[in-house]
Amino acid sequence: MNAPRPAISVQFASPEWVALLRVTLRELHAQARPFLGGVDFSIREEFTQVPPDGSTCVWAARILPDRIEFLEGAVRADYEVVGDYEAVLPGAKLIYEGVTDAELAAQAAHRKAMTEAGRLRTTGDIAAAPRSVRRMLQTMHDVLARQTV
Repeated sequence: MNAPRPAISVQFASPEWVALLRVTLRELHAQARPFLGGVDFSIREEFTQVPPDGSTCVWAARILPDRIEFLEGAVRADYEVVGDYEAVLPGAKLIYEGVTDAELAAQAAHRKAMTEAGRLRTTGDIAAAPRSVRRMLQTMHDVLARQTV
């Protein structure tokens, strides 16, 4: 799946980062549309204590065969991630394309420690999402990770 690679850097969880996420996800959805028959999957992420003012960043989307719906307000999703900025940042910057086993192990250990400390929570199972959706979300993640500071 091809994804745009903007030549910009954005602060993780900033309004610019969310805007890049939306553009990227729309473009990837357009490419994946032939493989999304019957799909109805939602994702929501919430990041707290975002610098510089300690604000909260929330984005949510519903992926359907013919469109992406970006959701507002208090919504529930099939897969949710909630965590504080510092707990989530290392994962947000990890690029999965070309990642080593050692890097994956370090990220898994960090995620486990943050979960045990109550700083990170996930609900739902991303592995239960259709393969086409998982591929689209992983590509989106890598596009954003390459641009995230």
